[in-house]
Amino acid sequence: MERGCGFAMNPGSRILHRAGMQGLLRRKRMRAGFVAVSAMSSDPLVRPNIVVLGGGFGGLYTTLHLMNMPWSRLQKPRITLVDRSDRFVFLPLLYDLLSGSMSTAEIAPYYVELLQNSDVRFQMGAITSLDPDAKTVQVDGKDEVHNIEFDRLVVATGAGPVLDSIPGAEDHAHAFYGLEDAFLVKEKLRELLSSELSSIKVVIIGAGFNGVELSSTIADVLGERGCVTLLSRDDGILKDSKPHNRRTAENSLRKLRVNVETKASVERIEEGSVVFKSESSEEESIQADLILCTAGTRTSGFPGLSKLPQNGRGQLQTTKTLQVKESPGIFALGDIAASTDFSSSTPSKATAQVALQQADYVAWNVYASIADEPALAYRYLDLGEMMSLGDHDASISALDSINLSGKAAVAFRRAVYLARMPTDLHRLRTTASFATRPLVSKANQSLTELLREMS
Repeated sequence: MERGCGFAMNPGSRILHRAGMQGLLRRKRMRAGFVAVSAMSSDPLVRPNIVVLGGGFGGLYTTLHLMNMPWSRLQKPRITLVDRSDRFVFLPLLYDLLSGSMSTAEIAPYYVELLQNSDVRFQMGAITSLDPDAKTVQVDGKDEVHNIEFDRLVVATGAGPVLDSIPGAEDHAHAFYGLEDAFLVKEKLRELLSSELSSIKVVIIGAGFNGVELSSTIADVLGERGCVTLLSRDDGILKDSKPHNRRTAENSLRKLRVNVETKASVERIEEGSVVFKSESSEEESIQADLILCTAGTRTSGFPGLSKLPQNGRGQLQTTKTLQVKESPGIFALGDIAASTDFSSSTPSKATAQVALQQADYVAWNVYASIADEPALAYRYLDLGEMMSLGDHDASISALDSINLSGKAAVAFRRAVYLARMPTDLHRLRTTASFATRPLVSKANQSLTELLREMS
């Protein structure tokens, strides 16, 4: 379950969060992680330039938190958010877009709308170079190249899907990781449903959260015509999930008639088929009208990133305060960062929940480095997991004591995600849309019946 968007300050400072139990939990946790670090510079910065690279959960929420820090009039920074897309995507809700239960505007608002009436500058474009010594970033915008100077830099460029690890995947399979992927898959399903095929065969590779949620959603969309196969290289699904969620997902997949092949090692993907080795080491082939790959991601690098310390997976090496090692003034979070929990030394997972929690810390630590305040060591609080299992089912395992499934989990999941929308205005608009959707649906149904009678 991805964590909420509020944030807490260091001991003695005013807590700026959207109240509630999560705020209290966060305050206790961050106080426990309080550590003192020396100021980065003896000379105070006046209107420093803060540049945030990447507008996903880590980058956008860090930006929003930075806007609300208690800056003095002279310290108030110039903040620039950079992303190659013009929309923020609430990734856990892509399945709701695919099923039609939510709209594009609800799960993927434009950055300019989210940042309206703020001092944040949004720059759309691809990062073409980074010079840590000169403290500049070059961004190739739509019409011109922008050279952006920074006093503090936040790297949150995330990760992307990997297709080149399986022979033939780049030519014959599709990823499901972003908004464009969701549009493509939704259109493919529409075409298949409009065809004369009596049985629509879909193969999904990878039985982690993405694979299981995608299988459930597609099986739900296709209904009786669907023949969905989920391939897992392990001896089951969701190997790193909570037991309740794993059991609920297994039951849901059975009800949706999803065929789960375990210990299946994909050898290659051909046009219209997936070839894999089963437990018996014999090659088998599955015919498919649509092949989707959810197995594996790779960090989203860019020119100049290699000038910063990295591990073998291309992640930036960070300190306990999420500052990039040997790089004063540069911070990293989310999938691009190799970070660990300060209290347990546990490596961070690549989840939205981790990125949201790290955004709290990075925002404070960037502020602390400018305002000569103590920094906070990152500590992770596992709030649990949530997953969609089709449009009418879900599973939740939270805080080691809350286990939900079915309609209750569906309602809880949507309520939590509504509460975590990035801004109050977007939250209000999405909530209003949810509230009026049943009325609109009923009105459309009545209109359809009236037209039928008139004809």
